[in-house]
Amino acid sequence: NSPEEPSATGRGAAKSSKSAKGTKSSKSTSKSAKNRSNRGDMQIYEADLGDNGTFRMTVESNGEATYEADLKDLDELPLDTVIGDSLAYHLHSGKIGPGGECVPTYTKGHYDPRLKCGGASTAPLCDDVEDGVPCCAQKPAEDYCSDGNIESCEIGDLSGLLGRIEVKDGRAVEDVKGGRCPGCIADYSPEASGTDGSAAYNTWASVVFHGIDGQRVLCADLVEDED
Repeated sequence: NSPEEPSATGRGAAKSSKSAKGTKSSKSTSKSAKNRSNRGDMQIYEADLGDNGTFRMTVESNGEATYEADLKDLDELPLDTVIGDSLAYHLHSGKIGPGGECVPTYTKGHYDPRLKCGGASTAPLCDDVEDGVPCCAQKPAEDYCSDGNIESCEIGDLSGLLGRIEVKDGRAVEDVKGGRCPGCIADYSPEASGTDGSAAYNTWASVVFHGIDGQRVLCADLVEDED
């Protein structure tokens, strides 16, 4: 399950954020469409975590997804960072901050287009919005993600669906096949941000890794690979 996340500042990859806002994400739609066609509508997104490695996700047009994490030097993160023996990881609705900040001010909560309403879903509580606005009656929803399948879990709750990533000797390497990310190609929103209201429950732009206590310890924007 994914409890409400603390607002601790994690260590992001500022250069990844610049890439998402700069040359890669500003390439023409026609070129992107052409490259997708050449790959059979498969799309690849990459997160550069600087000295701490990379994260890559591949999404097929039918929603099947593969996630590859190659994280390193986790034992060299700031002393107040509590990693533990595993990391949770999620797709977040907004891009990271301009200085690599992982805080909800920028990234908001989890990508949750089907309103499954985990504790950290970006969707608002119904008590806080007007009638007709997509919302959650409560967070987390009763029995949220209890069976670990996409019918009860947020699509962006990757560790809730697929399990946490084991950390050993400062490394975390995982190649997870058999994931599901329906609608993800259409919902990818690299410029979505919590600061201007464009990040929403049905957008995603970044990946955030969490330590054993839910602390945000690493994050980076996911950049569409158009090569």
